[in-house]
Amino acid sequence: MNMTIPCLLHHCRSRSRPRSPMTSSSSHAKAGPGQSARRSPEEFGIERGARNIRDCNYCFHEVVTKTESQLIAEGFDEEQIKSLTDYSGNTEIETLARDTVDEHFSTTAGGVNSAARLVRITEHYVRMDYEGHGRACLYQVITGGDQGEVLRKDGKECVTPFDAIPFATTTPVPVTHRFFGRSIADLVMPVQREKTALKRGALDNLYLHNNPRVEVAEGMAGPNTLDDLLVSRPGGVVRTKQPGGLNWQVVPDITTSIYPMLQYLDAELETRTGLAKQTQGIDADALQNQSATAVAQVFNASQMRMKLIARIMAEGVRDMFSLLHATIRKHGQQQQTVRLRNAWINVDPRGWRTRDDMTINVGLGSGGKLLVWDKVLGLGTTDPLAGFASITSNLVVSFYFAKRGLRMWRGSSSDE
Repeated sequence: MNMTIPCLLHHCRSRSRPRSPMTSSSSHAKAGPGQSARRSPEEFGIERGARNIRDCNYCFHEVVTKTESQLIAEGFDEEQIKSLTDYSGNTEIETLARDTVDEHFSTTAGGVNSAARLVRITEHYVRMDYEGHGRACLYQVITGGDQGEVLRKDGKECVTPFDAIPFATTTPVPVTHRFFGRSIADLVMPVQREKTALKRGALDNLYLHNNPRVEVAEGMAGPNTLDDLLVSRPGGVVRTKQPGGLNWQVVPDITTSIYPMLQYLDAELETRTGLAKQTQGIDADALQNQSATAVAQVFNASQMRMKLIARIMAEGVRDMFSLLHATIRKHGQQQQTVRLRNAWINVDPRGWRTRDDMTINVGLGSGGKLLVWDKVLGLGTTDPLAGFASITSNLVVSFYFAKRGLRMWRGSSSDE
């Protein structure tokens, strides 16, 4: 069955590290620096009609990595946690496909050590009118077990108001107006299936060349002829009634037409992924009769696809840092020392309460080192017949690239 695999890479959940059990009863309100963690695609779900995670009405995350003792230590009701069934993952296709040595067939501790058994709980993020004010707000609801029972924590039901959904998602190949995108595997799997079919056909053709079928006339076959033909060995004897009673089938060679098709599919893979033989150093003819500039241009052109994917996925990283900033800004309660621009400075998140004009920038792809140094080497080469405005603009552009080239030479990314 042809199935598109959703690409949800790095579901980074912004959360706070607990500092003390006496800080707060809510897990999202505990003080401490922000953290991010990757989530598996099978542990995350979202409403069917959602287009982005920021405006969706419902999504959920299944927590399957915590034991019974860990959940009880976090404040969940002990009786509820002990009544939940063990989590094994034996019914999840993605989990079983990821296992290499059948890890999920021996994860349950059972009655030997029940405190170490894995328990599955689900964190739901839903927009609903929980208080009956006629306005839908975002809430986190934590349930456990297959029946979806709402858990209790510190004597209260786990229904907590939230400011934002604490997930950031990204995909290398977005699909317009859809939440789920496509992965690199979705782009190359059809070509890989075609190459598999062609290679199997070529191998079958070679097998028939080495061991062709034989035509035997019934009048030429003796009582031992078929038995001798069923035993295929080098130099084997086949007994017939008369000489020339066997007619070996001539198999046409089709490998001459398969090899060009395989080369065409390899070129198509390079186009879809951006990974070429020249960039990997495995093409023997890549450096034949070519200058260093031409090789560098081919290398930069082949990297454009990878740079485009990195630029698209940077949007998800930006959302992740935005969530981290909001978490630290809301729950930061002490001054910290961080390293910034090769210097140790003191940062106090308590002073960020009124900082509302911050923006997070990602790389815009303003040119690589080859382009920058090409502009640097061309400084001062202006047309003496050009007008004053043209000369001035050229000097401004040249000064910009000279400044970037100096930073590259120093190995610094700062604008200072």
